[in-house]
Amino acid sequence: MIEAEMMRIILEHVYKQFPKKCNNCQRVFSSYRDYLLHTERVGVPISYDLELDDLNPDHSSGNIALANCSCGNTIAISSSGMPLTQIWRILAWVKLESSRRGVSKEVIVCHIRDTVENMGRA
Repeated sequence: MIEAEMMRIILEHVYKQFPKKCNNCQRVFSSYRDYLLHTERVGVPISYDLELDDLNPDHSSGNIALANCSCGNTIAISSSGMPLTQIWRILAWVKLESSRRGVSKEVIVCHIRDTVENMGRA
């Protein structure tokens, strides 16, 4: 899978998660762009599949990116609902790129988040 294709697949999946509502203050984020403009990132994205080194899970353990609403509540964007075959392809790409670039998988996952967020702001 080439990087541009992977980013497009992830962004399309993220777009499907909107509108999204904060469970605490009930603010509705009408779009991914709205969410990016009005939340603050929390930590690094988490891939439980990568942490378990399971690139072909029968059931994905999850991949999430967290952000705080202005009220302080944490909101997640996740891979939930993404076709398993797409998750496998992305996990394989992360492992391959990590090895190819000589960096941790966490660095690659952060690169994905940064790229997808930049695409979502456009």
